[in-house]
Amino acid sequence: MGFFFLVPQDWYWRERLSIDVCDGLEYFETDPDTKIIVLYIEGIEQGRRFIEVAGRVSKSKPILTLKSGRSESGRKAAQSHTGSLAGNDKIYDAAFKQSGVIRTTDIEELVDLTRAFSSLPLIKGRRIGIISMSGAGGVITADACQRHKLKVAELSPETLVEVRRLFPPWLAISNPFDAWPAFQVSGYPYAEVVNNALKLMLSDEGVDGVVFISGIFGKEEFFDPSPAIIQAVNTFKDKPVVCWLYGNYADTAAKLEESGKVGVFPSCERAVNALARLREYAEFLEGNPSLLRSDFLSGS
Repeated sequence: MGFFFLVPQDWYWRERLSIDVCDGLEYFETDPDTKIIVLYIEGIEQGRRFIEVAGRVSKSKPILTLKSGRSESGRKAAQSHTGSLAGNDKIYDAAFKQSGVIRTTDIEELVDLTRAFSSLPLIKGRRIGIISMSGAGGVITADACQRHKLKVAELSPETLVEVRRLFPPWLAISNPFDAWPAFQVSGYPYAEVVNNALKLMLSDEGVDGVVFISGIFGKEEFFDPSPAIIQAVNTFKDKPVVCWLYGNYADTAAKLEESGKVGVFPSCERAVNALARLREYAEFLEGNPSLLRSDFLSGS
């Protein structure tokens, strides 16, 4: 991720440079090196122009924003800082929704979504596959999916037949996958379990995206799942895969995964939220089918 240009919010520089956020949006709209646009906003002076410009730009490039001044204290601080009138926060919510702008709640979510929109294809539906190296991780993630209005996918009979080949016969197979028995009981290599489980999940037509959860323990070269994940993702480029990794080697594994088209997040909540926000933007584009970007859907 890189930032090439900043549009000033401070009234001092804005007055002297004679540019505002709408000018910045129009510049980045035609910039061939810009894939997504990230905004920090304290207030908008030209509301109608913003809705018009942002509504047009967001049909070709996603716009992420952190709009501060939600609280009364924040609005007063914004006015003294930039001279902007922060206004009623519900009006901003409505304007962002109308124009397809994706509003984030804090810096962490802004960074999460910048990473997600930079590296992942848009998700075509709300049906989520879950693969976890612990039963608890799968349950926690299923709960997170419901909170974010995503669905735990119903797997096809064909997928279930293939998955059963990896697991001991006594294990009930469903989504979420508890992949640990395939490794610990059936004796398959860790990387093979990860790769096969991901490929089976991604090949199911009833699955739109996948969450992978694993602890990274022991020797890094033995428990690092990133090569297997990247291999699977490169085979199925049109479905997003996000990961929640934890343990001694989570940071190293995350760096390896980020070299491919995989989103790595510090919790399942943030991983699931990224999928939900990708879907939110996809649904906005689907309201404008002639403008739907094939490169986002294909992951290219």
